[in-house]
Amino acid sequence: MGVFWNAAEERMRAGWRVLLQYLLYVTTYGLIAGVVAGALLSFGIGSGQDSAGAELWALAASAAAALGAAAGTVWLAGRLLDRRERPLRREPLDGRWWSDLGFGLLLGGLLMSGIFSVEAAAGWIEVSAVASVPAGAPSVLAVFAPVFRFACAGIAEELIFRAYQIRNLAEGARFLPGIDPKAAVLIGWVASSLIFGIAHGSNPNASLLGTVNVAAAGIMLGAGYVLTGRL
Repeated sequence: MGVFWNAAEERMRAGWRVLLQYLLYVTTYGLIAGVVAGALLSFGIGSGQDSAGAELWALAASAAAALGAAAGTVWLAGRLLDRRERPLRREPLDGRWWSDLGFGLLLGGLLMSGIFSVEAAAGWIEVSAVASVPAGAPSVLAVFAPVFRFACAGIAEELIFRAYQIRNLAEGARFLPGIDPKAAVLIGWVASSLIFGIAHGSNPNASLLGTVNVAAAGIMLGAGYVLTGRL
């Protein structure tokens, strides 16, 4: 039982907690997405008679389902698997919160732009197409749906791969011989970034290089959480 259970902490070991949380997320998201798809079909969306904006509404609904599944499973895993009293800490929406939000958005944009610029300069990537929206879609919806989708995806990934995985993997690494708390955080940071890259391996047109790139992006995106302890 030592491989699966930490008797000292009276809970499953970190790796199993991370695995179960992610499987729970994938399953929950699939169920919610199925319900959402059925609801959209019941309103005639996706039946072949869609309006120009139907695809965008479906995109936004799927993004909301992913975010709901992420938040719900992170909280549930935190309570049942991690045995935490407060799995998700609620931050007051004060000036510091808004400044952190602005800085995080700016930092994320700069980091991703930096990665893209370096790879483009090195000739590692080529832009073959750009995102588009269905012709005739309402302009407000055409802007809102993609922004909402990426916002939901970003928050969901922060909850799963940063807030949940780094914390748990770092806690698990502390039991390794010769590992101090700082080294444990570093291990959790790198390990969660590798998982982040592998999890995106099923993306359209994914490749080994693309997976490595996403893992590198995970390192960048996790830096803020590791340095500040705040998402």
